[in-house]
Amino acid sequence: MKRKIIQDYNRICLKCTRKCKQRKEVHILSCPRYIPKPVQMEIKFVFPKTPKSK
Repeated sequence: MKRKIIQDYNRICLKCTRKCKQRKEVHILSCPRYIPKPVQMEIKFVFPKTPKSK
């Protein structure tokens, strides 16, 4: 019988790049080894509508 791997990690650990993830049941207030994941910023461009030329 195979054990099911639970992927439920703590909220702080989900945002970290390290592999030392703690389970959801563990209550962490802060982590000294915390390195945040880089965030991709999105810029939405809005162009004015131009009339079609005939």
